[in-house]
Amino acid sequence: MRRENNSGSIFRYIAHCLLLLVCYLLEVTPNLFPTFFGTLPNLIMIVVVCIAMFEKDLAGAIFGLAGGLLLDVTSIQLPGFNAIILLIIGCAVGLIVSNLLKNTLSSALLLCGGAALIYNIIYWLAFYVFRGVEHAMYYFVRYMIIEVLYTIILLIPIYLIMRKILKSAKA
Repeated sequence: MRRENNSGSIFRYIAHCLLLLVCYLLEVTPNLFPTFFGTLPNLIMIVVVCIAMFEKDLAGAIFGLAGGLLLDVTSIQLPGFNAIILLIIGCAVGLIVSNLLKNTLSSALLLCGGAALIYNIIYWLAFYVFRGVEHAMYYFVRYMIIEVLYTIILLIPIYLIMRKILKSAKA
């Protein structure tokens, strides 16, 4: 009985790794994923939030770190920025679902929307405002708010697919 539970856990973690890699490739490969008003969703964040909701804080932190490192590999910005932010987001979401909220689609929308908004505010401050980029507010409203909305919309199918796969894996 213990061995079946362990093999189910291994299957889930392998599935999480594959989903993280697929979403990473979709996110960083030009013209592979459709843009919405010139923006792409943060697919890695969606996956990290969903993993944290289903697997809790430690797995959320680990997959947040892994997803952030993947994004940092192709980023020309501050090294480690995405890894640190997504690690914190993954851990925080896992703790919130463990202690405060139930794992439902509405809580996933709330947590992912909040995480995407916080991520984009920190990104905007670090790479636009503090660097003195002209028209920083324009970039925030024109691109980052739209990215948050696009991320929230795409959370719905990813969350539902993950929930279905994980329920069938536990059965």
